[in-house]
Amino acid sequence: MTPVAASPTASRVRLRPSLPANESARRTKKRVLPLPGLMAMPTVLMNAGLSLVREGGTVALGPDRLGAFVPMFDEEAGAEKTIRSLLGQTEPLDELVISINGGSDGTPEVVERTLTALGYQARAHGSSLDGDLTHWHRADDVTSVVVVRYHAPTSKARSLNLAVESGALTAERVLVVDGDTVLSAGFAAAMRRSFYRLSYRRLAGGAHGYVLEDAALLSGAVRSLPGSSVQSRVISAARDAEYSFSTVVRSGQCARLGRSGVFGRSRLYTVVGCGFVARRDVLPMPDDTLTEDHDLTLAAQDVGEQDEVTSAAELDAGGYRLLVGGRVRPVSALLGPGTAVIVRRGSTARFVSGAVMHTEDPPRLGGLLRQVERWNGGAIENALKRIGPTVGGRLRSNVAFTVASAQVENAIGLFLALLLPAMLGLRHALPQAQVPAAMLIGWIGIDLLASLLIVVAGARRLGDTWGRAALVAFRGVVPLLALRSLGALAYVTAATRVVPAYLGAGLKRRSGEMLGYVQRTWSRPRAHVAPRAHLRTAGVAASVLLFSLSLFFAVAHVARAYASTHDTWRYVYGSPRLDQSDFELLPVYDDRSMPTLLADPVDYVAPATEWVSPYCPPPAVASWSPSLSDTTDHALASAKTYEPLSPWGILMLARLTPLLAHLEEAALAYGLNANFLLQVVLNESYLDPLARGPTNDIGLAQLTSDALTLIAAVSAEEGNSLRNESLFARTVSAFDPAFSLCAGAAKLAWAVSQPGGDDPEVAYARYINPFDGVRDGAVAPTHAEPVAAMTQLGALVQLLGAVVETYREDPALVSHQERELLDVAAAVADRRLSVPEAYRRVSNLVAAFDIDDRQFYRTVLEDLYGPNEPGPDGTGQLASAPRAH
Repeated sequence: MTPVAASPTASRVRLRPSLPANESARRTKKRVLPLPGLMAMPTVLMNAGLSLVREGGTVALGPDRLGAFVPMFDEEAGAEKTIRSLLGQTEPLDELVISINGGSDGTPEVVERTLTALGYQARAHGSSLDGDLTHWHRADDVTSVVVVRYHAPTSKARSLNLAVESGALTAERVLVVDGDTVLSAGFAAAMRRSFYRLSYRRLAGGAHGYVLEDAALLSGAVRSLPGSSVQSRVISAARDAEYSFSTVVRSGQCARLGRSGVFGRSRLYTVVGCGFVARRDVLPMPDDTLTEDHDLTLAAQDVGEQDEVTSAAELDAGGYRLLVGGRVRPVSALLGPGTAVIVRRGSTARFVSGAVMHTEDPPRLGGLLRQVERWNGGAIENALKRIGPTVGGRLRSNVAFTVASAQVENAIGLFLALLLPAMLGLRHALPQAQVPAAMLIGWIGIDLLASLLIVVAGARRLGDTWGRAALVAFRGVVPLLALRSLGALAYVTAATRVVPAYLGAGLKRRSGEMLGYVQRTWSRPRAHVAPRAHLRTAGVAASVLLFSLSLFFAVAHVARAYASTHDTWRYVYGSPRLDQSDFELLPVYDDRSMPTLLADPVDYVAPATEWVSPYCPPPAVASWSPSLSDTTDHALASAKTYEPLSPWGILMLARLTPLLAHLEEAALAYGLNANFLLQVVLNESYLDPLARGPTNDIGLAQLTSDALTLIAAVSAEEGNSLRNESLFARTVSAFDPAFSLCAGAAKLAWAVSQPGGDDPEVAYARYINPFDGVRDGAVAPTHAEPVAAMTQLGALVQLLGAVVETYREDPALVSHQERELLDVAAAVADRRLSVPEAYRRVSNLVAAFDIDDRQFYRTVLEDLYGPNEPGPDGTGQLASAPRAH
């Protein structure tokens, strides 16, 4: 007989390209870094870190008088507390102007009654076009009090500017306090100790000298006054946590490092509007935006610096003193009378955490949302006012950084808000996928933890004990994060108001517009917000909801179309990962003495003696039942009439012989057609147990890390019809033919169970690539070639099936070569021969048949089972035959 050469590996490479080369890319996709809210706000984290920087130098006390200005609009409920806190300071104010800016409640009467109760008397009255003015005086008090009552609603900014311009307020420093705010007794003292700071620093020319820095703005710290209703208490707890959080952030914004244009200057985004001090020359307060305090903060930091050289003696004469070790000392006593000092009137903003005040917050969610919308609208206006095409001059780098970074972070916040429905859509399409869940949990978890830490740090700075600070954090952070979710909605709503007005009118000052601003500005937190005021908000919310739903369904559709089935994703990327390299064990021993590679293996139970496979004895598979043994699909068969095999057919039958019993038992265990299983295994490896594919797929079934992970997950899943605890119960090698056939059968059974799996070509395409093998219910074009190759092997399988079926009817009906080979298969099925012994028997038969496939058996016996594997006769020798070329 003419020798028949075989090149199974080369043929398999040509026919079967195994799983795609983008497997590593898919592995990368499963580990997506979370994008927590705070992690998407780099300047917030930066400022939290900068808050640890302490300002150097020595506190200097100046001669500046401090006057307070209190605008009131419908403040009947809180006016008395505010006035008493202002007039009860440990270091009295020099002036107090109470401006009643319109309204319809009893605020004027409360103001008059409170001043009278405190011992003040009205001494002088006056009037103007705008309103009436009354001077109040008390003999034992240094604070002069003026009450201004306007005839018509007047904005906070306009009333302050009028008070300064008219001379009603003459102090060098102006404390602006909202009419619903209560100051701590030491508020004014803390502010006075922050006006000036003396430091020894390097000067522009390289020399060193003393600089007395004069701050332009000083912001106090705020706490929330608790409400009476459940809703107001929740809002108050959230706001108190937010105020503690902002204490840290504002401290960082005011911290300065080096002399650079950005970090060498303050970057305060906004003072706390309900209580801050402005140097008189930074006024007037802008009145063409919704948030005048924010506008003033940016404007004050955008001016240049003015230096004046003086001496320590001249500073003493001007009323300046240094506060050292708790003692007030003359400047010259520490520096020497003739020491030169540069007085720098700069644009610095300082945050004074020791100046604490309490303010009202909206008691209802509607009012809170309205307030946040106004704040966002003002922030957008102030950004457009500075970075839009109408800007007249160039911004200083610190102000430009402050404005730009805030808007960038708002854009990131909007992106994250839209990312959520996209992630939920992916979660819906792939319900068991852990990627979106991990992102969401990471996002929320890191945001929560970071917020807790920052809030605790902020509360400590505000004077709370550790216990009180922890209470503020744990009580308020969760509702704070919940209310933050409304920030994106408020931002979009505000943008729909402000941006069209800016584009259409360029933020020009028109009286009708400003009257509208006044009404919104002076709608107090406790005021009821009419439902019609929320129409725009409701419209934006409905639009955002519609867009989010569209995004949700679009992502879900794409995920279903391009990320394969739900369970596939879960099995491969949501299960403990198995590494193919752990299963490349050689040689394979036919015992159970090797230590397990798997963590927490189940106790292995040896199969009943009637089964040949230790890995998939039919009773071990959940879906198997004894009645399945009555079917014939699990045994090779054919509709073809028997005809003797060609030399190529004999070669294939020889390779199949040691494996036939295991292949048929695997088909029975998993309810597969044995002919189909053989057809798949043939195309995968041409029955070479040591086969390696072009992308390093290994074994008869061409297993990869993805395939092993999927099979292990299916085999371990409770309630899965393919559950089989025996498959991975002990150490296994993907080169072991018994294991590889069981694993291949499990994977093929899974592929058959998927949509369209009743079509052998679709099932095989999914077997090749569980993710991309099938598109729109049909074989993907990229996998058409190997599927066609598998289909073409159907004729060979039919011929082999006919031989096996005929042999089982009567061995005498087949050729002697076929009979001798199938006698070996029968011995394996009867457990009289092991697979290694069967390979040795077949190798001798192949040599006797003069089929040039002896090198295959030599490699299998030496590499797969180890050298000198003893045969059934104990000789351990191969039949004498030349090696194949």
